[in-house]
Amino acid sequence: MNQFQFILQESPWYVLLCLLIAGAFSYYLYEKKTPWTKKLNYFLTGLRFLLFFCVSFLLLSPLVKFFNNILDRPQIVIAIDNSQSITLSENQQELKSLNSTLGALTKELEESGIEVSLQTYQGSQPTEKLEDLRFNSPVSDISGLLSTVKNNFTNKNLSGVVLISDGIFNQGYDPNYNQYTFPIHTIGLGDTVQKKDLNLKYIKNNKIAYTKTRFPIIAEIQHTGFKGKSVEIQLVQNGKVLEKKAVNVLKDDGIESVEFLASSEEKGLQRYTVKVQELAGEFTTTNNIGSAYVEILDSKEKILIIASSPHPDIKALKSALSTKENFEVDIHIPGISPYSDGRYDLVILHQVPDVMGTGSSLVEKIKSSAASLLYMLGSKTDLNQFNNHSSKLKISGRQGQKDLVSPLINGSFGKIKIENGAEAAINNFPPVSVPFGNYGFTGPAQDILLYQKIGSLLTQKPLLILTEASNKKIGVLAGEGIWQWRLREFQATKGTAVFDKLITDCLQYLSNKDDKRKLRVFPLNSEFNDSESAILETETYN
Repeated sequence: MNQFQFILQESPWYVLLCLLIAGAFSYYLYEKKTPWTKKLNYFLTGLRFLLFFCVSFLLLSPLVKFFNNILDRPQIVIAIDNSQSITLSENQQELKSLNSTLGALTKELEESGIEVSLQTYQGSQPTEKLEDLRFNSPVSDISGLLSTVKNNFTNKNLSGVVLISDGIFNQGYDPNYNQYTFPIHTIGLGDTVQKKDLNLKYIKNNKIAYTKTRFPIIAEIQHTGFKGKSVEIQLVQNGKVLEKKAVNVLKDDGIESVEFLASSEEKGLQRYTVKVQELAGEFTTTNNIGSAYVEILDSKEKILIIASSPHPDIKALKSALSTKENFEVDIHIPGISPYSDGRYDLVILHQVPDVMGTGSSLVEKIKSSAASLLYMLGSKTDLNQFNNHSSKLKISGRQGQKDLVSPLINGSFGKIKIENGAEAAINNFPPVSVPFGNYGFTGPAQDILLYQKIGSLLTQKPLLILTEASNKKIGVLAGEGIWQWRLREFQATKGTAVFDKLITDCLQYLSNKDDKRKLRVFPLNSEFNDSESAILETETYN
């Protein structure tokens, strides 16, 4: 119902005064003889009168009020859990009876002036008919259901929500930990008696693995009511059983963890299925199976070490790389081991080219390839040739002159994470031999992982750099004698974890190729239910 109301904030007698003022001014302006006709003069006088009257009347500050009354009827939402778990504890006859009861409740509420809406898991819009309920949704997201109601009925006269559910949910979070602006009245379905069941609760696995390597897949099985039973767990791929394990259930209610070691000869995204043996008396067997997805990368990172002669540093490098399964190492020493021409992700040049010119032609060939490079300098390195090859680090000094320096971690280096305990151990490594001279580095300071420390004097000279040049990753280790680092750590800790991790992390960074695709597409989940949308995440680069 609409209503208008006109209000004067001054005495109504002022309106008469406005009329007199408007008439007086109009008469004064147009009572003289004019060159135009009398009709036009009367028209202009009336127009002037209206103008003066409106201006003076508005000075009285009149008010116009408009009332619009809207009847907002109270609303009740019946939120129904239409998931498949309802049919496990309720038969079809009981579900039909539920529909009849809800229909009668809806009719009674509407007759009393209350609007009723239905909401289920089937979509963001309310379901209109009870006959559409099939209780076949694979999703049980109670918190999402209530959040949908909250969003759909914002700024509406929502009096309450009647939640009809068995309380079981497999998506979202516990609705008890959320706050709602409307009262929730619950009606419980199903049987509250604990059921005997085996449930594949969770599968843990690495997202990435390499061909011809073994990686773990861990399955967590939740069990209720099968104390003293033995349960067989299978790992299956493409219909072939890869491994079986038996679990002895020692108590009525608990979680057992089973670890499988899988491997793959094929690259790409591989699916591994975990199956839990079905036992007699289980409440449901639909939760006895699950899948894990692992991206198998094409072979290992291939590394070639080229050296002018045998050296203990090479042995230290190879020993560190042997701790990682994703590295494949070849060594070429002229006259000792042959050169294998192939595709390598990283080539390590140990004192090559040397003062005798060993490996010069091979270095030129490798520089034109796509492989990353790591220069390891030493007493035999030809600095002039190194300066010609290196576009980032130049060393000006006399050939053969050396200096002893200790490593010092650069705290601002962000490409590799160095733990605090490891940083202290690295800073206490023994000195190594480096070429004596001036060091000119054209890259940013963040590309320097290790600085040179001469006794207690901290310098800005780089000892180990990891940088990029000409779309290729380049590393330079200016010191000779890193084998002593490994021995010192073993002497102090009976292990070589810090040295091995430092070396493998640096070589992993150099050997890994950056993803330079302009368009990248990733699924948000490995699996999607047939009732939900498959959402893909995209990244574009210019």
